[in-house]
Amino acid sequence: IAESIRSAVSRITIPGLPRFTVSIGVARHTPGESIDDLFKRVDDALYRAKNDGRNKVLAA
Repeated sequence: IAESIRSAVSRITIPGLPRFTVSIGVARHTPGESIDDLFKRVDDALYRAKNDGRNKVLAA
């Protein structure tokens, strides 16, 4: 789903504006994991995607 969103956003064109891109971090909740820990893993994956060239989906 995240890759479909990333791909769809990258195809958006609006005359006079630069192309849009999106970086997405994803993670699956593990049993016993706090919501704060889950969001930290998602956030870490997002920043890895941005630092690794942007316009990517990375899983935690």
